[in-house]
Amino acid sequence: MSNAYGGPGVSLNYRGTNAVQSPNWTYIDRDPTLYDSQNVSLGDLWLNTSTESVFVLVSLTGNAGSKGARLATWVEITTGGSGDLTEITSDSGTVIPSAGNVNILGGGNINTSGTSDTLTINLDNTVTISGSMTAASLTAESGNISAPSGTVSAEAVTATNNIISTAGSIISSVGNITATDGVLAAGTGITVASFDAGVVQSGATGDFSSTNGTNGQILIGGGTAPTWANITPGDGISITNGSNSISIAQGVSTTFPAFLAQLTSTQTDVTGDGTNYQVIFATTMFDQGSNFNTSTGVFTAPITGLYVFCSFITMGVTDASFTSMNYSLVTTARTYVSSIQNVGAMRSSANVCTVNFPGLLVKMTAGDTAYMTINIGGGTKTLSPVVGGSSAFFSGYLIR
Repeated sequence: MSNAYGGPGVSLNYRGTNAVQSPNWTYIDRDPTLYDSQNVSLGDLWLNTSTESVFVLVSLTGNAGSKGARLATWVEITTGGSGDLTEITSDSGTVIPSAGNVNILGGGNINTSGTSDTLTINLDNTVTISGSMTAASLTAESGNISAPSGTVSAEAVTATNNIISTAGSIISSVGNITATDGVLAAGTGITVASFDAGVVQSGATGDFSSTNGTNGQILIGGGTAPTWANITPGDGISITNGSNSISIAQGVSTTFPAFLAQLTSTQTDVTGDGTNYQVIFATTMFDQGSNFNTSTGVFTAPITGLYVFCSFITMGVTDASFTSMNYSLVTTARTYVSSIQNVGAMRSSANVCTVNFPGLLVKMTAGDTAYMTINIGGGTKTLSPVVGGSSAFFSGYLIR
């Protein structure tokens, strides 16, 4: 390149052509200024030996204020002496500046924004992870924590909205996984390694556990927590418990309450003057369930339900003076009466009179009792025997 003298009036003087040579270096412990323009050429380099910053001279020009002197324009090309002048190395590749520029853009779950001389790098409100992420704690105050196929691992995971793992895992080895308003969701299920096979239950403190009942057991509530228990068969019902099965069948109960009792001997001089006499049927033809007492003549209902009672009795009536006969079924709840008036006039030629107590439907509670009484009035007590043998029976049975 040619070179000319500088200064007023000498700009046309020619000094020949400079030989091509490498840029000159200036080493000073400060940055260059506009007035560092003497004895330098375009492309020369300046090193600040204190900060190790490097500058290149890109312009030598004059202006009205410089009064014919040249002013230098120095551009800093690297700071601190450790930078690469031509490229930037990243974790997975190299960035080569284009026209002196390097673009810094956001990637997955990362966004960037710039204002004036400030570059801001942010994490997205909603984070989606395809691989794995491990952290001491994860908190999403408004967005979601989502791992479609990877794993989120943290001592504590907290999200106001959703924690979503469609194919991966959410692991908290020490702390809690908490969703204040959202959902803990897994694509195909949630596995808790320490649980046994069975039904998951929560205790009074909110802790989860899993248990499995034995054959035929089901969870029955009503206490502080549901418990495993078997179904109890009722009368006439059979239950067969098996592995994951319960078979319920209706059968013929051998304890279905039913009885038939007979008065075995004649009871003489028991009424006639209006005395109530409890008839004691001392012999049973059958007593299914053993609920009839032959010593007292009393039946005791084993279960609550509807019962039917029947009875008849024959009285020896030898005097026309007897005017009334009441044959009564006495239960815990109430008394039922079958009456005959003018008994003396209605007696047969054999001086007997039979009174029937037809089938009567009675509602009884378990533990209630039932028995028969007879009362004849209008005469003397010695003249009205109760005839036994095949002339007096008492029966009853449960219908439902």
